[in-house]
Amino acid sequence: MMNKWNLFERLVTAIHLTENRGAKVVWNDRINGRQFDITIRFKHGFYEYLTVVECKSYSRPVPVREVEAFVTKSVDVRANKAIMVSSSGFQEGGIEVAERHNIELFTLEEINRLPEEDLSANLSPRLNISGVQLHTLKPPFIISLPEERNMLPFLIRTTIINSGDKTISLEELFSAKLSSITETANEKEKNWNLLLPPNCKVCSPVLDKEIELLGVSFRYRLVPTRIVRGSALDPFLIEKANILYEYSDVIRKNKVAIPSEKLELGFDTTLEEGKFYFNPHLEFSYYCDKIDSGEAEMYLVESYQHRMLIGCEFQMETKYAGQYLEVTDLTEIARLNKLLIGIKSCNK
Repeated sequence: MMNKWNLFERLVTAIHLTENRGAKVVWNDRINGRQFDITIRFKHGFYEYLTVVECKSYSRPVPVREVEAFVTKSVDVRANKAIMVSSSGFQEGGIEVAERHNIELFTLEEINRLPEEDLSANLSPRLNISGVQLHTLKPPFIISLPEERNMLPFLIRTTIINSGDKTISLEELFSAKLSSITETANEKEKNWNLLLPPNCKVCSPVLDKEIELLGVSFRYRLVPTRIVRGSALDPFLIEKANILYEYSDVIRKNKVAIPSEKLELGFDTTLEEGKFYFNPHLEFSYYCDKIDSGEAEMYLVESYQHRMLIGCEFQMETKYAGQYLEVTDLTEIARLNKLLIGIKSCNK
């Protein structure tokens, strides 16, 4: 997988690749020793034009000083157009600087586009549990269960607590306490702490071995929810399949919505045998086993659906490589390789 900022840059690059057919769009480019997140070059008539793009995946508005720095940077390479794209807007002063220096400002936001006719008419309260932590007797003392990639429902089901001759999953433990939890639940997030009897141990897919457990904590609240009618898909996948990216011009006040399926985040990906890949849209992980005559033999190594870890073997045409990003982190590769061994052993 990639860093959040890196993925944001690829998303913005994919948008420009889709909307600038015929132009040369380059991610992570350098001009005269200066690094630019994206460059776009095209020729019109006798003349060549350069656009440079800076991406900011922040949790806060982009500060004025960063807009000013980009003005200097773009002027230095004589760009014909300069664009900044933010995930969280710009400070008011930054907008003023951009207007003075002809810098275009855009925001990119992920929104859901579930059709109204596919949703139930009424909102129903649903108990949402997050921030699940295991409190252990020995280091690391607190283990937070991952929530990305739809992992948490699977981990709640498969994390097992052993107490003497009794075993219980986190799912069963939470269910046993459900009436007490829902009695106090409302739309304001609250904390729940549960101290366990002495000599309890826990085993979980996120742990290398069984360890002594003191207690469990989590956050909970009621979330107003509308049910999707007539779908057997995991809600996580329904949400992922219905994402739009809203690309908004901050200064001109116009916007365009781009369906996620139009964007190839792995625009420069070439599938290779023996490598792992990640699909950012679905958040699934894969392994390329063999390639022959444009056909790749692939393994779905990790996907979480309906509280289960699902894997399989399949074939696909290599022309769809643009949907995948290569996994390069060595720790992640080692983790995925363990899952791959398990899938291959099941297929024998």
